[in-house]
Amino acid sequence: MGHESTANFYKRINQEFVRHFNNYPEIFISSIPLPLNIEFQCIIKGDISEYIPYLEKAFIDLKKLKPEIVVIPCNTVHTIINEVKTKFNLLSVVDATIRHLKKKQIEKVGILGTKITLNSELYRRSLQENNIEIVNINQKEIENLSKIIYGRLNKNYKISGNEFINNKIRYFEKNKCDAVLLACTELNFFIEYNNYDIYVFDTLNILAYETINKLMIE
Repeated sequence: MGHESTANFYKRINQEFVRHFNNYPEIFISSIPLPLNIEFQCIIKGDISEYIPYLEKAFIDLKKLKPEIVVIPCNTVHTIINEVKTKFNLLSVVDATIRHLKKKQIEKVGILGTKITLNSELYRRSLQENNIEIVNINQKEIENLSKIIYGRLNKNYKISGNEFINNKIRYFEKNKCDAVLLACTELNFFIEYNNYDIYVFDTLNILAYETINKLMIE
């Protein structure tokens, strides 16, 4: 995820934690030094294999800190979690999102995200198992959306995305979706929340609240 999304996630965790506990949480942020060419491969080409060694090293470094829970606020990275061995108490953005959708009684949802996320089983299987119908965008649109997301992360690859993304939300509205799922933490920056007739759920927000709830239980 980008530095702005990281900052937003950190801010939301702190705000909710202070509201509930009247003090600040102890948070360690592991910012993975990912080369831009690998980020390009992940988002544009849909190949995340070269990211795995960086994630493994990050887990090794985190182990020294003995965290109570570990949170990865990036949907794309969640597609390879099962390929990385870890004994951490790792919160799943997918499980948190499914719980949120069921709580809101969502029966039909449209999904926006990177090529890797949308072409994987990350959300598809869990949504189907919970009888939530999925409306997809086509492959060309997925590729366009991935370019827009990459442009958010790499300012040298700037591409306008507001009109495209808002048109896709209108598409989901026309297809009678109950909600749109932003399955990429960068998409929040493009959204005009008060201009839609359906729910728009940001997985960054959902995971932030799930993190707070987990801390309250522990």
